[in-house]
Amino acid sequence: MTKKRILLVEDDKFLLTALREVFVESDLDLTVAQDGVKGLDLINKGGYDLILLDLIMPALNGFEVLAKARKDTPIIVFSNLEDEENKEKAMGLGAKKYFVKSEIDIGRFINDITRELQ
Repeated sequence: MTKKRILLVEDDKFLLTALREVFVESDLDLTVAQDGVKGLDLINKGGYDLILLDLIMPALNGFEVLAKARKDTPIIVFSNLEDEENKEKAMGLGAKKYFVKSEIDIGRFINDITRELQ
C-alpha cells in the first residue's frame, strides 16, 4: 500500500518537530513548506492527498494561499486565529476543515486527518 502524502505548510519550528514525529509514527509521507510561497508552489504542483495549512506565515499568508491554490486536494486549516470571522473566511476560500491550534488534541487531530485520507 502506498503511503498517503501530506503537505504541511507551517512556520512554527516547535510544532513542525512535534508533528513530524507523529506523522512518521502514523506511517504518513510528510512534506514541509515553512512559508506560504513555497507552500503554494507545492500545492499547485500537486501530488498530495491532504494539505495542512497555517494562516499566519511569512511571505504569503494562509488566506492568500487558499485564494490562489488549486482546489483538487482537501485543505485543512489549523491556526491560532480562534474567531468565527477568520474561520468563515478560510472556509469560504475552500478550506475543508478548520482547527484552532490551542484546542488540538494531537491524537484526535491525527485520527481526523487519517479519516480524511480514506
